[in-house]
Amino acid sequence: MSRTPSFALVTPLVALLLAAGCTSAPPGTPVPSVDPQATSATPAAAATTAAAEAPPTAVPTATEAASDATGFGLLTAVRVAGQGTTDRIVFEFAEAVPGYRISYVDLPVYSDPAGEEVPLAGTAALQVSLIGSSAYREVGDPEPAFDVPRRLSGDTARVTELVNLGDFERVLVWAAGVRGRTGFAVSTLEAPPRLVIDVAR
Repeated sequence: MSRTPSFALVTPLVALLLAAGCTSAPPGTPVPSVDPQATSATPAAAATTAAAEAPPTAVPTATEAASDATGFGLLTAVRVAGQGTTDRIVFEFAEAVPGYRISYVDLPVYSDPAGEEVPLAGTAALQVSLIGSSAYREVGDPEPAFDVPRRLSGDTARVTELVNLGDFERVLVWAAGVRGRTGFAVSTLEAPPRLVIDVAR
């Protein structure tokens, strides 16, 4: 009577034991804990996640800002409102964000080009000159494309009001009254083009 060789049954068992032995730690060796919530990620993915969870902006610190952009900015809207820890001023344009010069100035402020004193609430002013911008599409147009308000205000804490100082030779000048000078941040947005000024409260 023939018998099945015993090694045919033993070999799989030996392989299993060897495999178990290779993955087992020697007695007394601490076993690293595994966080069931942890997931592996590539450095790029981790960086993307960290960026997405980071605060949207740092505390505004600038006291002046400038841009030499050359596009023409046809003004279509102006807004001012509280935005979290800042007061936000927005200038919206039809085609492009123009160049600008933004800085604090002492009161009083003056109209451009007449040079007449313009009342403005606050202890200082954040003056915004939009270079290559106008509410008029063409020089000499009898009516502006946007009916610019003389002054406006919103639910703000630092900014008292925003006043229009002039629209002359493709330079728009505005001034925001403030209750004390704080840092600000300037950014631009697209669709539609906007210049955003966040003034720290």
